Amino acid sequence: MAFHYCAHLTTITVEEANTSYSSVDGILFNKNKTKLVRCPEDKTGAVTVLDSVTSIGRNAFERCKDIESVTLPANLTSIGERAFYSSTAITSITIPTGVTSIGERAFTDCTNLESITVEEANTSYASVDGILFNKDKTELIACPCGKTGAFIIPDSVTTIDTLAFYYCMNLTSLTIPAGVTSIGEMAFYDWGSSQTIYIKGLSAAPSSWDDNNWNEDCYANIIWNAEASPSAAQ
Repeated sequence: MAFHYCAHLTTITVEEANTSYSSVDGILFNKNKTKLVRCPEDKTGAVTVLDSVTSIGRNAFERCKDIESVTLPANLTSIGERAFYSSTAITSITIPTGVTSIGERAFTDCTNLESITVEEANTSYASVDGILFNKDKTELIACPCGKTGAFIIPDSVTTIDTLAFYYCMNLTSLTIPAGVTSIGEMAFYDWGSSQTIYIKGLSAAPSSWDDNNWNEDCYANIIWNAEASPSAAQ
């Protein structure tokens, strides 16, 4: 991964005659500026991605700890794996209508990210209360690390993805509906003893959960066969 862990890199400049790459405002793109390849880790402030960009590359904003906001263009169709991993200053992000692909762990470890919002007309993804789902809300993809309070997962959900609630230490509680048949590995990584997970309709984890080490490094209180749970408004 080129330029990875370059903690003091503020600018990437491409010479004009280069036929493969280009740069704008210190950010690296492919030549025709349809793909944002890499933002330097020590860049600061707000970034408005060029309208020509259709793809945010893998690790493109990883560890950009001083980028406060990123505005994504209407033409965007894909966000790569770990694209915003550990971009800890971003507090919210909006997924445009045309995005059809979001890579694994795209928003993992964004510790101050409070909300992921998907534009209503998007046909591949949706959001509920700042949490990212697939369009029909059967798959819960990612909860932003900075989300607070209690959250009740919609009854439509059957799958909770790997690391979906990773480091969500500000949630007080989570309610999982009885219809969830799959929970990915380390879905509740680093949850603490002051947090509670309410699980409806089950007295123990089904094998499909355990096969994925769903509660690895999770120290939350787990309430099985929960009949009631805190309101999401709390």
